[in-house]
Amino acid sequence: MASDPNQILSVLLSERGGSGAFDVVQLAAARQLAGLLASDAAVGNGIAALVQLLPPVVREKTEPVNLERLSDHELDVLEHLVAKGQGKETAAPVEPPPSRREAHALELARVLDGLEGDDGEVRLSTADERNVRNLLSLTCRGLVLRHLFGIE
Repeated sequence: MASDPNQILSVLLSERGGSGAFDVVQLAAARQLAGLLASDAAVGNGIAALVQLLPPVVREKTEPVNLERLSDHELDVLEHLVAKGQGKETAAPVEPPPSRREAHALELARVLDGLEGDDGEVRLSTADERNVRNLLSLTCRGLVLRHLFGIE
C-alpha cells in the first residue's frame, strides 16, 4: 500500500478541520499515522491507537434538498443532468413555453425583422403599423409607457 505520506497527512488534516484543529500532540500523531499508512509494514493496533488521538472527522452539515421547491422544468433539467453525469444518454429537457409577454415580444421582433429593408430601416405600412402597435401594447401591457418613452 506504499503511498506518499505527505498526501495522506494532507487528507488526514483536511478531513478533520485543517491543521488549526490539531494541537501539537495530535499533529505529531497525524504525521506518524500518515507514515504508517504509507508504509507496507502498517500494524493495525498502532494505527488504531493513533487514530484515537486525532480530532474527529468534520462532516459538513447540509440542508436537506426539497425538490418540491423546483418547477417541473427545473426537475426535468435536474433529471437530465443526473443522467448525463451517470453517462446515460438523455434528450435535453424541453424549454418551457414562453410567457404571454415573451411570446408577444418574440412576435414583435419577428415582424420587425421581416419589415427591415436592406438599409436597416423599418418601413411600416398602415396595416403593419397597427400590428406593431398592437404587439407593442401586448408586450408592454401593465407598464406605464409615458414614463419609459416620455409619452404624454
